[in-house]
Amino acid sequence: GSDLLRQATAAPGGPLSPPQPATANMVVPDVSAESRRERHRRETFERLVRAAREIMFSRGFNDITVQDITEAADVGKGTFFNYFPSKEQVVPSQLALIWRELSESVARIERDGVPAPTAVVDRFVDYLCPPSGAWLTYEQNLMQGLLDPEVRKAFAARLAPNAALYVRMMELGQRQGTVRTDVSAEDLGQHLHMVLVGLTVLYWIHGAPPSRDAVREVATVAISAIKPPVATAAPAAPATKVSKIKKVNQVKAVKNVRTV
Repeated sequence: GSDLLRQATAAPGGPLSPPQPATANMVVPDVSAESRRERHRRETFERLVRAAREIMFSRGFNDITVQDITEAADVGKGTFFNYFPSKEQVVPSQLALIWRELSESVARIERDGVPAPTAVVDRFVDYLCPPSGAWLTYEQNLMQGLLDPEVRKAFAARLAPNAALYVRMMELGQRQGTVRTDVSAEDLGQHLHMVLVGLTVLYWIHGAPPSRDAVREVATVAISAIKPPVATAAPAAPATKVSKIKKVNQVKAVKNVRTV
């Protein structure tokens, strides 16, 4: 049930935690009241994570060096180790970018009135079918990084804020009337998050990058479980003995007219 999500949400850290030196538990910080120094740290962190992401779409993990990442981010090589203890620890921080993208999906529902199921399907498609880059290469790099127990532990902790945003989308959808209310938003959000993770692993196992149409079709089927049940018309009442006699008489009358 929802125990997995509760355990994940209770993990240390969160999407608004400020970046700290040499830690893998960095995610998107709160930018509402940050100082100039904090803003500089955040922007440097984001440049490093985005640079690593772009390289991970085009090159195998073993062929990526810290210098490759720092050059792409336009920072000094030593700067990298102010944020990450090793190259592998960049992997959990990829979830910071995903958190931002999920936040925009939430905003589409709150700000633009997009139906929550539509926002979820679009999110699935955007994640599994990026506009450029080798998706399979990127996922392979993530999987390779997750072989490290410490990286895997940090990655699991960083999943919590992302799962929470799926819960938020379900809460908004229930208010819209586009999401069923007989199941908690927490359970629905967990269901969707697990579906996306499962799809990601399955596509990676099969070794074939998914098409946008295929993902949209699968996602549409998956989110059908979160929509309110469609009211169906009540079955017609069985004909009574009187109505049957009346129908027989109508048929006889039609035959008599034709005979005349």
